Amino acid sequence: MIPEERHPLETQISVVWMKTYGGVKPDKAYFVQPTSDGGFILTGETNSFGSGDYDVWLLKINEVGDTVWTRTYGGKNRDWGEGVVQMSDNGFLIVGGTKSF
Repeated sequence: MIPEERHPLETQISVVWMKTYGGVKPDKAYFVQPTSDGGFILTGETNSFGSGDYDVWLLKINEVGDTVWTRTYGGKNRDWGEGVVQMSDNGFLIVGGTKSF
C-alpha cells in the first residue's frame, strides 16, 4: 500500500472555538488581525448597529472569542471597514470607505 502524499504546505486545521457575532440584520467582517494581548480585532460593516444604513464595525475579541468591546463609525449612508492594524499605542487604525462623507 502506498501512503497518501501531502503537499508540503498543506496543514491540518482544528477548530478551537466557534462564535457568532452581529445582530438581526446583515453584518459582515472583512478583515481579522491578531492583537498584542492574544485576542483579535475584526472590521467590516454592520446594519444591525450604528447610526445609519451600514456603518464601519470594529469588534475586539479575546483569545477565546468573547467580545471585549465593539465600536461603530459612520453617517447616514453606507460606511465599511476593509482593514485594521494595531498601533504602537495599542489604538487601532481602520482603512475602509464611506458614502456618508
